[in-house]
Amino acid sequence: MARTSVKTPKRRYDTSGRQASAQETRRRILAAARRLFLKRGYAATTMAAIAAAAGVSIETIYLSIGGKAGLVRYLVETALSGTDEPVPPVERAGVREVRAEPDPRQKLRLFARMVRPMLERLAPIWFVVLEAAPSDKELSSLVDELQQRHAGSMQLVIGRRGWTGEMFERWLTDAWQRLLLEDLPALKTASPPSAR
Repeated sequence: MARTSVKTPKRRYDTSGRQASAQETRRRILAAARRLFLKRGYAATTMAAIAAAAGVSIETIYLSIGGKAGLVRYLVETALSGTDEPVPPVERAGVREVRAEPDPRQKLRLFARMVRPMLERLAPIWFVVLEAAPSDKELSSLVDELQQRHAGSMQLVIGRRGWTGEMFERWLTDAWQRLLLEDLPALKTASPPSAR
């Protein structure tokens, strides 16, 4: 009598739980690193201290994100993107919205609405980067990279308007002088930031 083989269906391995756990671990690591970097500075913050604060091993940090410079880069990129994961500039929702807006005045409003919270998120960790960059090659490289990205964005703005570098400089000088040196009724009644 011939044997009939019965094929049992292969079980699918569900990785969603493992991925959620890895994301939560990464969030804890980043939150601990941010707290310590802001409190102690870059040089005084050790990987051991970050691991202890996050409740993970040092190896877990290296496997999940990387070393100290990698942690700082991740914190900078997520501050820029406003999400838990780094998102390239052209893929960010705010950037897509600005680019799609046809009205120039509304485009500037959208851009300002996007930039203000981004700078608020970025400023604390950026001070840590700038303080450590002169003595840390990786952070110095990060500063250079972000400055080049910013310059590329400005070139894109200039190029789309058909401006030369000198035209952009004149426009920027004029805008800053009018905004920062002339009396602005809307700002006159507001308290200076340091007085709040």
